Amino acid sequence: MLLADEMGLKIRNTLIVFCLAVTSFFGQNLEEDLASCTYEEIENNLLVSKKDSILYFQHLEMYLSKGKQENNYEKISNAYYNYALLDNEKSNTYLDSIISLENKFSNPYLQANVYYLKGQKLSEENDQTASLENYLKAIKYAKKSKDTLMHHIILLDIAEKKEAIGFKEESLESNLEIFHYMEKDKKLKKSIYHTRSLSAVIQNLLDLKELDSSYAYIQKAFQDSVLKKNPLFYHQLKVNKGRYYFYNENYEKALDTLQNSLDEALNKKEIEAQHLIPNYYYLYLTQHKIQPEKAIENLIKLDKIVSENQKITPTVLKTYTELINYYKSKQNIKKQLEFTSKLLEYDSIYDYNVSCVKNCLNDYDINELKKDKALLLAQNQNSYKFKTLLFSILIASFLIGALIYFFWRKKTQKIKNEFEQKIKESPKKTTEIETNKKKVPEDIRLEILKKLEQFEVSEKFTNKKYTLQTLAKEFKTNSSYLSTVINSEKQCNFSNYINTLRINFATKKLQEDPKFRKYTISAISEECGYSNKKSFSIAFAKIHNMTPSAFIKNLEEKNGE
Repeated sequence: MLLADEMGLKIRNTLIVFCLAVTSFFGQNLEEDLASCTYEEIENNLLVSKKDSILYFQHLEMYLSKGKQENNYEKISNAYYNYALLDNEKSNTYLDSIISLENKFSNPYLQANVYYLKGQKLSEENDQTASLENYLKAIKYAKKSKDTLMHHIILLDIAEKKEAIGFKEESLESNLEIFHYMEKDKKLKKSIYHTRSLSAVIQNLLDLKELDSSYAYIQKAFQDSVLKKNPLFYHQLKVNKGRYYFYNENYEKALDTLQNSLDEALNKKEIEAQHLIPNYYYLYLTQHKIQPEKAIENLIKLDKIVSENQKITPTVLKTYTELINYYKSKQNIKKQLEFTSKLLEYDSIYDYNVSCVKNCLNDYDINELKKDKALLLAQNQNSYKFKTLLFSILIASFLIGALIYFFWRKKTQKIKNEFEQKIKESPKKTTEIETNKKKVPEDIRLEILKKLEQFEVSEKFTNKKYTLQTLAKEFKTNSSYLSTVINSEKQCNFSNYINTLRINFATKKLQEDPKFRKYTISAISEECGYSNKKSFSIAFAKIHNMTPSAFIKNLEEKNGE
């Protein structure tokens, strides 16, 4: 694919008209030039001239003309895609032209990018259902081209839509998976997509009131150099920090953070008004606690933004409820009617969008399950001969490996015995753990360890009731002793100890029980002792660096299910 996207939208539309005029002026020599130039040569010229706007458009027009002359639909589509990136006003026209040629060429990488860009344009136009439909088509082509990065980028946008319609837990699960995918790659870790996923995870955690986890990710985000350089994401990070303070009832800090973020954003042209909605809303909530007389001004400014772009979210609907209640307290009938009318209008738009997006996502999930099943059946039928050959190779490899291991084992056993003897003879060092042991009488320490062992084997930890205090009461000891023993012997606090037991239990059961893998994430979390699936997913991701869904998918792929 050409690299015009690097130029972004910096080139003015008037310049495009001028460039095309220049090209048509030299049109008399175009046929000769097209015949003598290859696509590779024109593409190289495009790369060289990407900083020279006029020259770039001349080469791009030549590329398009050559494609049309030779009926090369892939090259025509490639040129249209670059025009779509450069000309924002005509972008949809160019993209629709490519989609109309979809069945005349095969380039899944290009087609994934086309549908993704189309989805973005529709989202900007507030047509969320059509936007989602295009994202889902983009995923189909991203899978076909085996472009995992593109796949995750699209999932990031879909997760944003899930969050917007209230699917907060599903959105968090998706965003955590995307974030961990980006974290594993050094190059991706420095990309804007890593920054987006990190920002989305913070947003989800705050929505779910997971304050400790959200603060850890907020601290991580302030170390992200890419995020700091992006005015929009840095603004969102500051707003989310203000939200964190608000939820913790630290209203003075919340007010200072939110007011500061708003003042900075108003002076930055890169931040559009619609992105200030959360800032105004949480500034209102905070001021309502400590400066109630000033608070309503934020909602009035927010109303003006919504009236101009009509991008409806749950926050917007809450805004109008607050406005109605405020003017009701002031006995202002006219304003009550005005904002009641707006609330009814926006609520109907929101309900319609939610209904359509939900249906679209549900249809996609069902279709994907059917496709996966058909694909697995086909793979199972085609793999019999390969498995037979592979089995023969494995048997031969095993016999050779067994002989090698026998001689190696014999040789290393002597070294191992000598090493173990030296360890036994060496003096034992005083450690921090031994120091900790002294805090608890030895007989009590041993009794607690014995009961912990029984507790782990009994799998009682899958009961939701357990806290440090309830377990100490069951062990007939005090919570201080129990905490000290867990810290010294298990090398973690009680919360991490319980989480580790539960996640290890879940991991083992998922690995050993195919039926358990068919449970929903909510059902699995219940089985393991969690009150909700979000806490389970966060704890699981902390240990495995992936979500439960991704872990299950990997197991099913390995087992050929």
